[in-house]
Amino acid sequence: MSTDKIVGILTAALALVGLMTMLNSGTSTPIAAWPFETLQGIAFSIGWLSGVPAVLAYLLAIIVIALVAFIGYKVGQWIGLGLRKLSGN
Repeated sequence: MSTDKIVGILTAALALVGLMTMLNSGTSTPIAAWPFETLQGIAFSIGWLSGVPAVLAYLLAIIVIALVAFIGYKVGQWIGLGLRKLSGN
């Protein structure tokens, strides 16, 4: 696996951890439950603010989480390509 893909996967994981930390840091929820609480919180926010049905709110929440991971991966891949160019490989 190339360096840019490894850096992309690491930054995608950091982006997801950052999203979970941002949404759950002020609660007393155990860290093991943060992924579920993140999904629930995003779905609640979408459903409450837009009035869409619950199924659509959950689908949109999953899409938002996937977009955060994808953007984190692409940013990390871009950084990895830059690092590879700097090192001369």
